[in-house]
Amino acid sequence: MLKIRIILQLFKAFFRPKFTNRQVLTQYQQERLAKHLAWVKSHSPFYKKLQNVDFQELPIFDKSKMMENFDDLNTKNIKKETALRIATAAENSRNFQETLPEGITVGLSSGTSGNKGIFLATESERAQWVAEILQRVLPIRLGKKQKIAFFLRSNSTLYQSIKSNFFDFHFFDLAKPFPTLIEQVFDFQPDILIAPPSALLEIAQKIEQDNLSFCPEKVVSVAEVLEKDIQKRLEAVFKQRIHQVYQATEGFLGSTCAHGTLHLHEDLIYFEKKYIDDAQTAFYPIISDFNRRTQPMLRYELNDILHERQTPCPCGSVLLAIDHIEGRSDDILDFNGIKIFPDFFRYAVLLASDDVLNFQITQKTNNQLLVKLKTSNTDFEKVSILVKNRIENLLKERGVTHYNIQIEPLKHDDFFNKFRRVVKSL
Repeated sequence: MLKIRIILQLFKAFFRPKFTNRQVLTQYQQERLAKHLAWVKSHSPFYKKLQNVDFQELPIFDKSKMMENFDDLNTKNIKKETALRIATAAENSRNFQETLPEGITVGLSSGTSGNKGIFLATESERAQWVAEILQRVLPIRLGKKQKIAFFLRSNSTLYQSIKSNFFDFHFFDLAKPFPTLIEQVFDFQPDILIAPPSALLEIAQKIEQDNLSFCPEKVVSVAEVLEKDIQKRLEAVFKQRIHQVYQATEGFLGSTCAHGTLHLHEDLIYFEKKYIDDAQTAFYPIISDFNRRTQPMLRYELNDILHERQTPCPCGSVLLAIDHIEGRSDDILDFNGIKIFPDFFRYAVLLASDDVLNFQITQKTNNQLLVKLKTSNTDFEKVSILVKNRIENLLKERGVTHYNIQIEPLKHDDFFNKFRRVVKSL
């Protein structure tokens, strides 16, 4: 039944209106949003109470508010305790096959903020997700079954739905020792490699160190922010463009075009922008999904910081192009009221020395930073001094006078949690 649903969703995606300009897209969004909102207000206990409330006046949610109202928001009378029990048991057992009645998939996400989130999807919603993935990220090649290697913290029946006559899907569990996973993926020799940037970096380093032959036809970055210096290095090793999928518990939010530009899926989701800079180029997205019925996502504010691309993409798409994702709002470091965005620390470290391969900066207290470095230079102390000087200059320029910087080697052996370069752990 799932395969039939996927085929039907592929046909729907194929015949979706082609958007020649923003006006046509906006009209389509408004029509879809109005239709979806009417359905949700008839089926969600939470939104039934808001029948006469216009869309612009609906409450804005985040993960914590979503979890507080989970029972009333979902349209299948699913209790948070039940969903959380199944999702937690799957995480602990590493068996992700159990579903709720009616074949509803339940998954758990901690994101990068550490707050637990639960997502629900019916078979129909899973089929639509697969269809969109096939159309935008994994185009079917007739006559060849493509091998997909998928590295992630947890598996799901949602991801397993990709397995078919066209794809040999193999899940690589990041909870397992990574050296073993590297050996297995080299033996598997996938046509398509999908993994977080931190895992892709380790694979790339192994390729370089051992001069290995490993040539996937497509490499896709997921789960973590793909920063431009990492992207450049990965493209040099894999000798191809590195694509991105902007996917979260909250939805399939964006993906790259043939030119490598990340476009938001505005034909699936309505994006409101909460600008955070005077130039109005950086914003927090507030999303409203046109299609999710089991667990409606209406006016859900993400804490990702998105930067709009200032020049048109050569692909010609009218879908909003993103220059880069800076990270999360809770990654903005605060020094007794002086706030500094993560990008400033990233550039300070990367400009300090070409020998920096990777790093992580953690704010332990209001005036204490722990900097972990992975370098290509055997003179770790020399690189450490250069990095420390750059960070000190940044802090002084911003008026931070009392601080302590500790530097030590980065030993990124645990890939189970999402890797973040700038972390506030106050």
